[in-house]
Amino acid sequence: MIEVRPMAREDLARVVAIHRGAFPNFFLSLLGPRFLRVFYGFIAGEGIAIVALAEGKLAGFVAGVLEPTLFYRRLMRRRFAQLALAIAPMVLLHPSTLMRVARRARQRTGAGNDEPEGAELMSLAVDPGQEHRGIGRALVAAFVECVTASGQRRLWLTTDAADNDRVIHFYESQGFLRSREFVTAEGRAMVELTRDAEPQS
Repeated sequence: MIEVRPMAREDLARVVAIHRGAFPNFFLSLLGPRFLRVFYGFIAGEGIAIVALAEGKLAGFVAGVLEPTLFYRRLMRRRFAQLALAIAPMVLLHPSTLMRVARRARQRTGAGNDEPEGAELMSLAVDPGQEHRGIGRALVAAFVECVTASGQRRLWLTTDAADNDRVIHFYESQGFLRSREFVTAEGRAMVELTRDAEPQS
């Protein structure tokens, strides 16, 4: 049986472990577990953060925000010191990391960025040992329900465009449609997918 509920502070260690297992070479993972703990802790307080439990064990999570640009501005304003301390070891090892973080922060907090309107689904991850049980579908459904309850009409996400057909097809099966493809400043090909929130009854 799959149970979904809001993410709690005591879930963060497990959420971080699942994130790092699901996205081992992604930029946020490279910033380290301390960064991820601050990041997801802030989403839990300011956005939508839901966990799924299978037989009582945390098996996956979804996290996102209703107003992405506003969220990142608040994150930088309220958690800047914690984030800076969290990424300091990575910056010392790889100084170019600081430039990447600064560029990403400017992109996400700046006015007139290319983000679509609506809520952003930022992360969805399932423990590899718990895949193919409907956990991802349950998490997407719970996220969409929260977006709908907020009054937002649209939601969107981005994921890798290359060698990522399984993930893209999963989101398409959940009602998302490809809206555009683009390449990041680091040369990473991405696809953006959007969908309507569920109509309120």
